[in-house]
Amino acid sequence: MTNIILSCGISALSLVLLYVSWQKQHRVWLWFSLLAFAGSFFIWSRATGWETGSVFALCLPAIGVWPLILANRQTLPSPKNQPAPKPLSFVRREVLQHAGHYLVILIVLLVVSLLSSLAVSLALPMTETGQLATCIVLLPVIWGLLGYHYFAVASKPKALGLYTVLGALSAAYLLFIPAFQAVSV
Repeated sequence: MTNIILSCGISALSLVLLYVSWQKQHRVWLWFSLLAFAGSFFIWSRATGWETGSVFALCLPAIGVWPLILANRQTLPSPKNQPAPKPLSFVRREVLQHAGHYLVILIVLLVVSLLSSLAVSLALPMTETGQLATCIVLLPVIWGLLGYHYFAVASKPKALGLYTVLGALSAAYLLFIPAFQAVSV
């Protein structure tokens, strides 16, 4: 019971430290927040088992951030609080560019995130169900991070090259795992 109370406190501490890092715009507070989050993840896993602990460690900060968001919301004055919709544009260049982004995010990054989450989860010393659960958690996280990186980076071809290398390394690792090699009798 004390471990659960301690893990709740450390989860709250990680959330407060993240809020402070956002308010002060200092990276040091962010690292302290991530360190506290990792500590809460470890203590939650020790207190309730890794399956339940990982759910609590991931969900409590995600739920706890909403009061901080609500406390910092601002209502803009009347003309600015209702943005005007952008007109539809069917310029060929823009349509092709958006279709390319669509294919990269939904196809290329899905495959890369699937390969990398499989490679990471199969490398962990767990049972098959634990590896499957880890892969299920990692897949959308890696896919989201890659998608965010793709839209944030200035050079899209360099980003695609990086994703190709990551996918190739993950696929090469998966080919040499003994579980995926042919069993000789």
